[in-house]
Order: sequence, then C-alpha cells, then structure tokens
Amino acid sequence: MNRTLKTSPRQSARESIGTLAAGARITGVTKGQFSLLDLIRAISDQIGPAALTVSTWSTGIRDTGNLEILIDSGSFTKVSLCLDRSFAGRQPKYVEEVIRVWGQENIRMTRNHAKFFMLRNEAWNICVRSSMNLNRNPRLEQYDLDDSLDLCEFFQGVIDEIFEKMPPGLVKTARQCDQVFPTLIGGGMSDQYRHEDLAAMEIRLEDIVIEF
Repeated sequence: MNRTLKTSPRQSARESIGTLAAGARITGVTKGQFSLLDLIRAISDQIGPAALTVSTWSTGIRDTGNLEILIDSGSFTKVSLCLDRSFAGRQPKYVEEVIRVWGQENIRMTRNHAKFFMLRNEAWNICVRSSMNLNRNPRLEQYDLDDSLDLCEFFQGVIDEIFEKMPPGLVKTARQCDQVFPTLIGGGMSDQYRHEDLAAMEIRLEDIVIEF
C-alpha cells in the first residue's frame, strides 16, 4: 500500500487518520491540536481492544487520568510504558498515580526520548512514531502510522530488552539506569557520548530514590 501524506492544521486525530485499512501507511503533520493519546484513542476506536505499548519522555497527571478511562472502558488487553529516567525526579507528585494506573509491573525507565506506541491484536499491528508527547502541544507535530508486523516486532524487541534488563516501576536511581543504558540495542556507545560523560549531559539525579 502506498503511503498517504496528510497535512492536518485543524482536524481531529480521527479526521487526520481517516478510516484505517489493512496495511495502512500514513504520514501526517499537525499544529499540535491533538496529542499522542488522542491518536491512541482514535486508532483504538477503529481496531478494537489491543495491547498498548507506549514509549515517551514523560507523562502528566491529566494524560494518566484520560488513559485510565480508556483502560476501564476495555480498550486495552494489556499496557506497557517506558519513561525517561528523570521522570521521578522531575515529577515526584505524579509518580504514585502513574504507578496506580499503569501498574508497577508494566513500567520501566531508561534514558529515553523515543516517542512511539504500538496497538496490537489478532488483526492489527499498528506502530506509530511521532514527535508528540501524550499531552497536546500547540506546535508543529508529525506522526508516521503503519500497520506493519515488521515495524511492531522491531520496536517491541527494544521494549522487551528494556523490560528484561530494568526492574519494574519507578523505584530506582538514575545511576542504575545509566549502568544498563550502554548495554541496550546491541551494546556500545558512540565515542561522542562516552558512558563516563553521561552525567555531564544533564542534572545529576543519582541520589534520588522514589519508593511506594
């Protein structure tokens, strides 16, 4: 199937993606009027209950509440979340609620800025890569949506490795994340960002531990 290219300056997520067909391939540019969570909802409404996997830098309390509504409605057969290791230090007041909604065993942290999600069931393998966060942001945003087993298996492999190597939940130190990070996706790191220099790239959070 050829890729569909869409500009959506004012359309909703549902209007932007249109009616999905098997093998769908869509690239869209928006003005931030809908979020990654809005895309998740628009796709879920069409494909039915599916396993949801989300990778993002951060999440907010409103996003978490809206996701809980979708979980309670039966939209997802399971959920998984991968966040950046700075989340607990930046948003300590959100930690308990994120754990409650997503579930301790369904959350992992690493050095993460990759934004993508997958919705998968027996009929669909939807993989979306995007600049969007879970919340809306009135700026230019883009997304690439594919119904692709190959893409889902590729990104699922990355998530599976993180889930295998990192302990569950948001209970860990930044140092623990930094020890695992160089081993991911085949191991090694660019000489430009040596492991011993990682601490200089952002505020040190090694001594922060959030426990529930």
